[in-house]
Formats: sequence, C-alpha cells, structure tokens
Amino acid sequence: YRGGALLNYMLHSYSPWEGYHIAFNGTKGRLEHKACENTYINGDGTVPGELTKGNVSLTLVPSFKQAQPIEPRIAKGGHGGADPVLLADIFDPGSVADPLGRKANQCDGAYSIMVGIAGCHSIDEHRPVRIPDLLGDAPIGD
Repeated sequence: YRGGALLNYMLHSYSPWEGYHIAFNGTKGRLEHKACENTYINGDGTVPGELTKGNVSLTLVPSFKQAQPIEPRIAKGGHGGADPVLLADIFDPGSVADPLGRKANQCDGAYSIMVGIAGCHSIDEHRPVRIPDLLGDAPIGD
C-alpha cells in the first residue's frame, strides 16, 4: 500500500465465475464497476457468455448520499468488446491507431511477470522482495 492505491489480485486457473469488481474512491465519492464474464469460445467462434447488461453493473456512490446506478456501455464481442479490437490490432494492418498508449510491449510483458516472481521469492525467503532489487542492472522503462 503506497500513495493511496491498493491492489489485490488473485489468479485461479479455472473458476466457474470469471469476472472482477473494481472501485475508485475519490474526494467526492466512489465509482464501482462489476462484471461477471463467465465466457468461453466455442469451436464455431461464438462467445456464449459475452458481457451483457445483465452481468455488468456500474454504480456511482456520492459521499454521504444514496448510490446511483449508471447504465453501463458495453461493446459487442468477448471481454466487453476488447477481443475484436485486440484481434484487429494484431492481424489487421489497417487497424485504428492507439492514441491513448494502451498497447503493452515486450518490456511491459516481462515486467508484469516480475510481480509473481517477487511473490515467489518473498514466500521462499520469508521477507518482502522489491521488484527493482530483482532486476539488478536491467533497464527500467521502455
């Protein structure tokens, strides 16, 4: 926990419930988003459990006031519309640019596994392990 941000993450190799609950707390209240994906892809390419208004919720909770449901915006396709965008980015040479810089590169991927590596070292050594300490002289950043 540092700087007002706390992240908890659990990975299950299989679970009949696949989804997430994320909340943003601010000075004027809280925004909560829940999604139960419960998806898989059939051999014919259909995604029977894609996100729908029935399994996604968005709630605004103003400070000291009643919670207000907000109509979620959901795109078509698996993972809330992310799958078609991802596939187009990989396989369509004319895909839309990424003005928000959301794409991860190979360095981002390598650093993402460092969380698990640090966790394993921490368990084995019974002490906190800092990711920069594991990287040694490796460059940090792009």
